Amino acid sequence: MTATKEIADLDREYRSFGWPRPVFELALRWLRERDPGPSQEVTLVHGDFRTATSSSSRRVRAVLDWELAHFGDPMEDLGWICVNSWRFGEIDKPVGGFGSPRDLFAGYEETGRKVDPDRVMFWK
Repeated sequence: MTATKEIADLDREYRSFGWPRPVFELALRWLRERDPGPSQEVTLVHGDFRTATSSSSRRVRAVLDWELAHFGDPMEDLGWICVNSWRFGEIDKPVGGFGSPRDLFAGYEETGRKVDPDRVMFWK
């Protein structure tokens, strides 16, 4: 899965509804203008890497649900966990409501891989 293919799939699905909306036109234009092109590295991407709230604990207990997994840009998962929706009110903790991008990127780079902040921003 590439960003270009993802954008095309979103555009096709949106247009199939036959219900034009300026916000989607603008969003798709923004994505097309910032398409980072193919990733130099292709890995298994979770596709929905984020946390969910639990009434019993604020600790991460497990990462489940791999139905959106695919081969693609590893920066996709790093961007997705930084989406505002997954902060659960913890707006000052942009990584899933529990951390900072600096710590996320440092941990990722400890594995020997490099973070591309521009690609992370695109996927976010």
